[in-house]
Amino acid sequence: MPPDRPRPPWWRFPTPACMVLVLILSFLPWIEIGCESKADLGKELGGMGGGQFKITPPGLGTGPQIFAEQSGFQIATGSYTKKGMMSDLPQGGNPAAPGAKGQPGGGKDGPDAAPLMWLFFLGVLAAIGAGFALSPGRLRTIAAGSGIGVAIVVLLVQWLILGFPAAKDVGKETSATAGLGGQESVTFFVRYTPVFWLTWAVLLGGLVLLAVEERLAPKGEAAEPVLEVGEGEPPVPG
Repeated sequence: MPPDRPRPPWWRFPTPACMVLVLILSFLPWIEIGCESKADLGKELGGMGGGQFKITPPGLGTGPQIFAEQSGFQIATGSYTKKGMMSDLPQGGNPAAPGAKGQPGGGKDGPDAAPLMWLFFLGVLAAIGAGFALSPGRLRTIAAGSGIGVAIVVLLVQWLILGFPAAKDVGKETSATAGLGGQESVTFFVRYTPVFWLTWAVLLGGLVLLAVEERLAPKGEAAEPVLEVGEGEPPVPG
């Protein structure tokens, strides 16, 4: 393996700066939980015929309404933030309160925590520490890259395999309603915010920057050839 030659000192900043941005984005909303009324407000009884007397909740129009959101940190702790008209209602009369049908928590005091997400934050912090503390070089690349790799794997597992708890709660309620053949005047949904996708872009961008640094790193010089005694030259006395 060629020796690790000195690298430009400013290389120590781009990748850890990306990880600092990931940490900041983790405290901004990643997912939004909302509902949308199916009622046709232009018809009598909201257009819900068949003897079913269903009324659109007060203040809820026909468009999508966001009533709760979660940041990456809140996903880890099992908390959430109430939004819109729901934030002004008392907890006992809030349709978006934990335990209400289709809401985060689904009958509990709140959505479950996702403790695996703490490993995500640990990986991000490790990448920040290694990126700023170590001099640009192969050791720094390995240390920072390992931290970013852990963060990426953990977030993938939590998102695609285990699922975010609040999103799973809403999905279970929706599936249960569909399985019973019921017709709801309000449907609930979960969607990922642009901040969530930006977090992924910056996270992967930090890993790409490390790969570029390693690619552009000065290569070790080849060893100098050993000079041999040329033909016709007198041997060196012993």
